[in-house]
Amino acid sequence: MFSTSQSFPGIPQIGNNVDRVSRRSQSINRASSIVSNERSLATTVCATIHTATTPLDRFYHSLHYRTLTGHWKLFSAKSFVGDKEASVFVFEKKQNVKAAPRIGRLNRLTLVDLLKYEVTQLSSLVHPRILHLLHGVEETKDMLGFAAERVLGSLETIVKDGLLKSIEIKLGVLQIIDGLSYLHNSAKILHGNLTPSAIYVTSSRLWKISGFAFSVFAIDSVSLIFLWSRDISHYCCFCC
Repeated sequence: MFSTSQSFPGIPQIGNNVDRVSRRSQSINRASSIVSNERSLATTVCATIHTATTPLDRFYHSLHYRTLTGHWKLFSAKSFVGDKEASVFVFEKKQNVKAAPRIGRLNRLTLVDLLKYEVTQLSSLVHPRILHLLHGVEETKDMLGFAAERVLGSLETIVKDGLLKSIEIKLGVLQIIDGLSYLHNSAKILHGNLTPSAIYVTSSRLWKISGFAFSVFAIDSVSLIFLWSRDISHYCCFCC
């Protein structure tokens, strides 16, 4: 009798070879498991993106959520026609707010009404300092949406992230002054809500004015007093 651990000249060590094969097999199995899990995760993510719905799904694809700007969720997207870059703005109606009952039934505008009015005003304004509208309001039972030129986000979010240089701020202020000059002198419109969340920065680092939900025509007889709900009044300033 002899031990299997004994070595004999010219005879390969069978036990050692078996151990090596076993270890290699285990490594291959672990690698295969990792690849399988990654593929499963990728499939799940793709399925989630594919099944995500917005009011503009017929016109834009490859939507990726970027940030929340004011009441709108901002998505980067590409158009089906020409595969051009764009930004899709989506508002979920479950976030809707109604004005106070004391205003009266005829004057009670909801937040949805104000946002629709915002896009309507935007569609009538064409100027290099005004956010360029690509697609008007599309509405479903649960959502409201529109599309505009590609933007990085609102001035509010970009300032918080510390992504602006001093020279950009100086140039941006001049661009906003130019935009206000157009609104007041040519379009005869008072913005009524010029906050950082109403100013957008494009992919070319240009500042554009939007957020016209509280805008009015510049007529002397018009009183700039808005009796909206307290829930949305903090978004409003009446300086411009």
